[in-house]
Amino acid sequence: MSDETPSDLEPVASTKKCRDCGESIQKDASLCHHCSAYQRPILNGLKHVGFFLAVFSLIASTLTYFWNNTEGLRYYLCGDDKIELLSLKSSDRLAVANVGDGPLIVLHLRLTSSFEGTTYSNVIEIQQQVEKGKTLVVRIGEQEPAARTPSSADSGSSNTRQIVRQLFDPQSPALAQLREAEDGKISTFPARGCLYLLAPKRDKRFEHCFDLVGVPLVVATSPRSSSQNQDADAGSLQSPTPAPPETSP
Repeated sequence: MSDETPSDLEPVASTKKCRDCGESIQKDASLCHHCSAYQRPILNGLKHVGFFLAVFSLIASTLTYFWNNTEGLRYYLCGDDKIELLSLKSSDRLAVANVGDGPLIVLHLRLTSSFEGTTYSNVIEIQQQVEKGKTLVVRIGEQEPAARTPSSADSGSSNTRQIVRQLFDPQSPALAQLREAEDGKISTFPARGCLYLLAPKRDKRFEHCFDLVGVPLVVATSPRSSSQNQDADAGSLQSPTPAPPETSP
């Protein structure tokens, strides 16, 4: 008679429950054919991680494409409008550079100075566009008379000397040459410039202001009639020299 018990004669189970959906699958199956879930937790987790990585890569590549191919939208959302003063000499020219992210229109320039108790303010119309990364050079030629007095060198004649105000940016080579020629002994007065600008793509107006250095220059004029002297104010200011610095008594 056999010693085997009834429990020993029972067949070994060949199936198991899927750990994800609960359906019966082969005992040695690593992947459920009902829900496609891996039976090892680490493999099932990697499947979800891979899915999320694929979705993230798709979104990132789409955003990168639109960012690189929609410059106008990028400029409108987070662009910067900025201009930089390169040089300014009021009797000659203005030079600026567009260092922002979009085109700018330079509307006008206002020059303000205070000389011998009088405040002067000149507005120079420009109305020129400068593209992103470009430089704009504009002739301004503003050299206005500040005073007219009889010439001390020839008090017997009708000759006069004229003092004109000339403004420079602090780093101007012309200003450095004037200081070098006079051994640094030139009188100066405070001045300021403001550029008024328009960003056309945003319809945004703004201003950029900067400090300037004013220098009074003495210009000798020859005797003329009153009408000729008026023309001389604008056209015959030749060979200006720095005015001597004021000395306290």
